[in-house]
Amino acid sequence: MTGTHTQNPVYSRLTFALLEDSGWYKANYSAAEELHWGHHLGCEFARKSCGEWIRNRQEKDLLLAPFCDEIKHDGKRSLATARCTAQRDSLALCNLIPYQNPLPTEYRNFASLNGVKNKDAIYYGGSVELADYCPYNQEFEWKAPNSSQRRDSRCELDGNFTPNQANSIMEVYGNQSKCFDLATFWTERKCGRIRTFLQYKAGCYQYECSEGRLNIGLFNESFFYPCYFTGQYVYIRKVLFHKSIKLIHYFFLTQAKYLNFVFIFSI
Repeated sequence: MTGTHTQNPVYSRLTFALLEDSGWYKANYSAAEELHWGHHLGCEFARKSCGEWIRNRQEKDLLLAPFCDEIKHDGKRSLATARCTAQRDSLALCNLIPYQNPLPTEYRNFASLNGVKNKDAIYYGGSVELADYCPYNQEFEWKAPNSSQRRDSRCELDGNFTPNQANSIMEVYGNQSKCFDLATFWTERKCGRIRTFLQYKAGCYQYECSEGRLNIGLFNESFFYPCYFTGQYVYIRKVLFHKSIKLIHYFFLTQAKYLNFVFIFSI
């Protein structure tokens, strides 16, 4: 628990215990929410700094989760790439950014970063100072130009659905949608032009579980793509989208509990 309020805060048993210890409250622990942060990551995660965690994971060539090392922007241009939250209920961006001054020594969590000179790594940290400058994937919201309507990145909200002409990666938002990782960037080929959407390594898509199988639905499709076994490849040809044919060479890695499979879109 910190002195800030972000999207979707969790009021866990730890929160309730702290409130009770103040002497002002009596908590109903049955109403506590589940705290996923650090779940099953052990004492090393709980007792050491995020910098130690990050360095130890890098030395062992392991994922940094729940932390991250993708730069959100370099002070001049956006480098943000959308990923999934750990619960796969939302898109998120790594909140690693440069500061104008070097971070305090105890908060310098990186010796090196991709695309950054080693001497400049001391300027980079998470955008939330109360989190000790630890970078993590954080939900976000945005507003389209010339519009007062704001959207956030939660998959379950119908209102976050993009207009048809802007739905570049064929997402579906709603109470039956989850976030799925994309194994490569989505590439569109149309009328001799090639466009790659570098800002997406994940998307929100509709899902259903039927007869023990995971099935995934995409925008403007009347059927679901089934997963029969782990690591399955599903080929989709001649994807008709906005009255044009898109050539999409694209690996779509999905995970739900113990199942995962890969979509390849082509023509």
